Amino acid sequence: MAPLESVWPEMIDSALPLAMPLLAPMALVAVRFFALLTTAPLFGTAAVPLHVRVGLAVLLGVTCGTTVGHALDMNVSVTGLAWLTLGEGLIGASLGLGVRIVLCGLDLAAALIEQQCGWAPAHLPGPSVSEPASPLGAPLAVLGALALLTLPPVGGDLYLVRSVLDSLRSIPPGSLAE
Repeated sequence: MAPLESVWPEMIDSALPLAMPLLAPMALVAVRFFALLTTAPLFGTAAVPLHVRVGLAVLLGVTCGTTVGHALDMNVSVTGLAWLTLGEGLIGASLGLGVRIVLCGLDLAAALIEQQCGWAPAHLPGPSVSEPASPLGAPLAVLGALALLTLPPVGGDLYLVRSVLDSLRSIPPGSLAE
């Protein structure tokens, strides 16, 4: 009987073509969701542990990845799959950074208000970044993020998921290789 180390590469090579059509679309969608959750406000902070972000991304990837499996060409190499993964990560990160830029506008507005009021020298630890926030910027950033993510007219949490689903329709997983 051969040792497992010598048989393992052969087992992977024989199982990979069977598993790729099922797992690759789900994995690419999960990478897109993980990049979004890593860069989006509140989810991308130290307040949300990494394993929660990974679990949520895998859950959303498995749920949404089954609907887009037809769009992925299964004749890609491991290197091609790595490039596809990088592309999916960049798409998800750009969606999350777009939301983060909106909330950075609140930080800028708070800094301008504080400068006009004479509160500019005082600083507190920031809720969403490692840099110190201003006395008005910290509560304004928290309230802005909570309003964006939870209030009914905006529904930011659902809007983030909807934006990824729309991006899956406009840029299907695996289409960056074409």
